[in-house]
Amino acid sequence: MDEKSKETKEDFEARLKAAREEFEQMETQTGRKSAGPTEGAMRSGKAGSELLANVFAGAFLGWLIDKVFATAPWGMITMMVLGFVSGVMRANAAMQQHNKSREKQ
Repeated sequence: MDEKSKETKEDFEARLKAAREEFEQMETQTGRKSAGPTEGAMRSGKAGSELLANVFAGAFLGWLIDKVFATAPWGMITMMVLGFVSGVMRANAAMQQHNKSREKQ
């Protein structure tokens, strides 16, 4: 590594360190120091992934039904709709269960 690129790298690292310190200071002053995902974000992510998984599972089962019974596209459409309904019901149940557990606290 030549001298000029070494100086450039050291300069960049110094500026990056200063920017990080300034950013942390601003977070501390505003009280917005992030400790990671919140409980609500985790709960929403879980509900969303359950919904998506049910829709994909329904689509896959519908595709299999269409292949076996030659009913394309009705098997896939029907199973995707059922997967969506099932996903909404499961996500709703998970949210209600969480709300009940919060009320007990």
